[in-house]
Amino acid sequence: DPAVDFTAGEKVDVVLTTGVKSALNIPPAARIFWSFTVHTAAADTFYPAVSVGATSSGAYMLQTADLDADGDIDLAVVCNGDNTVSVIKNNGSGTFASKVAYAAGGSPYSMTLADVDGDGDKDMLFTIAATNVVAVMKNNGDGTFAAKTEYTTAASPLNVTTGDIDNDGDLDLVVPTSGGSVFSVLKNNGNGTFSSKADYLYGSSNNITLADVDGDLDLDVILPSSGFGVNIAFNNGSGVFTSVSYIYFGDYTTKTRWTDAADIDDDGDIDIVAANYGDFNPSEERTVTVLKNNGNGTFAAGVFYGVGANPSSIQLADTDGDGDRDIAVTNLGSSSISILKNNGTGTFGARRDYPSGQYPYSIQSADLDNDGDIDLLSANYGSDDLSVFINTTYAALPVELTSFTAAPRGSGIELRWSTATEVNNHGFEVERRAIHNGQLKTDDWSKAGFVEGNGTSNTSNDYSFSDRNILTGKYSYRLKQIDRDGKFEYSPEVEVTITAVPARFELAQNFPNPFNPETTLHVALPVAGHITLSVYDLLGREVAVLMNEWMEAGMHAVRFNGAGLASGLYLARLSDGNAVHLRKMQLMK
Repeated sequence: DPAVDFTAGEKVDVVLTTGVKSALNIPPAARIFWSFTVHTAAADTFYPAVSVGATSSGAYMLQTADLDADGDIDLAVVCNGDNTVSVIKNNGSGTFASKVAYAAGGSPYSMTLADVDGDGDKDMLFTIAATNVVAVMKNNGDGTFAAKTEYTTAASPLNVTTGDIDNDGDLDLVVPTSGGSVFSVLKNNGNGTFSSKADYLYGSSNNITLADVDGDLDLDVILPSSGFGVNIAFNNGSGVFTSVSYIYFGDYTTKTRWTDAADIDDDGDIDIVAANYGDFNPSEERTVTVLKNNGNGTFAAGVFYGVGANPSSIQLADTDGDGDRDIAVTNLGSSSISILKNNGTGTFGARRDYPSGQYPYSIQSADLDNDGDIDLLSANYGSDDLSVFINTTYAALPVELTSFTAAPRGSGIELRWSTATEVNNHGFEVERRAIHNGQLKTDDWSKAGFVEGNGTSNTSNDYSFSDRNILTGKYSYRLKQIDRDGKFEYSPEVEVTITAVPARFELAQNFPNPFNPETTLHVALPVAGHITLSVYDLLGREVAVLMNEWMEAGMHAVRFNGAGLASGLYLARLSDGNAVHLRKMQLMK
């Protein structure tokens, strides 16, 4: 609608078809396509989440659009706990009216908002997994919706995405499913009704992203894969998908749940970012993968960045108003969202985490309060609500960090940092990870210790932390600054290398202690020699031999597993033939 202004961060697609002619009655030689994003204001700090009630059971998938044509962004959410889709209208300032719920049928799973009938308003489309259909509810023009019309898909539809895949000027449907490893395509008849499905055997998936990855002016299909990567199905120009390319991430623990696509490095082609939820402990921190396009629909090797536990969805948006796309991701396992800022070249800084409602499943970005910057929202399956994160340039950071250094001290590392001011500062967790062969693993941070903060302070404060008995090697450290209300953010990283030989022969106290069933002992050797390290019970019986070998000088870590032993006190005994060191260890089961 030419009379309606674009909103901040809105993606706008412009198509010049061969039916358009110049003043000399000459059409273009081929269809021309432009895509751009509306400018956003500079802002990079999010207020703590505000809860917006969505349903009594199961806020799952979230979408945003101006549904009632009043110039602000409204919300729509799938609630598969009570089998409804709800519309929540914006009051104009980023606060919201009570929901209006529409019966959806059995097991609605996902939704999108799009103008499928070409009348200038956004219609609502959602999948119903129990009956293998996608439902279309047309907007009456005022943010209320007509009765649904259902169209059959392949078994167990998981999501629905719209795009003009056949270049005929209307929006078609692409539906990923979990049944039979297919996705379904339903082409628009030009009036918001759809033809029968065509299925493509290119893998099952939680979501689908449509983007022109190979630069041939049609929309290709990007599917996250549970097989450790993504599939790309290439469009032949008429909405038929004739070939597929599989991109393997090279990590068997990496299973991909969600993707988004945009030109993140400003080189004129479409790149891909994927959220990886892993395959083992859902509470472990995981990663996102950045795939940069080589310019022809092939991609450079993926670069991994750490996020929270069990990331479930991803959104590329300019959250700080600097003209490039940042990464926002929901962390289902840690009940938070992570934001990774783009450095302008498609590389990303350390994440910032913001607590959300319980089990956030999906994320969206939009200017909710009409101030020109991008706000964020998550739909929280566990707490049955939405979390709204309002962006601002004015909210002061809780702690202003002025310096952070790390240096070797004997067999350990000394960290020092200073703050200029502090607000509500609970303290700092010190986190460490090793750098192996010059390569960082982005998901193996461990807690080295905690230093209490000074609460609220308008004067500078100096802090230090000693990380003792560190093995020889190179390490990266960061600070996790935690507010008293639970909000936290990470400092920049510092690197340090330990090369010094220990000054004395020593057995450090095991950690953790007490333990169950594993613990680690550190042995300091000033010179090479034959070493024995054994574990004894209080009756003097040897229950384990951990070392009995020649060892080089340096720091050595030894794991002890007491799974087969009874709870109680044990002695670790270290000997080099000249001196003996003992440490008490407590196994508690």
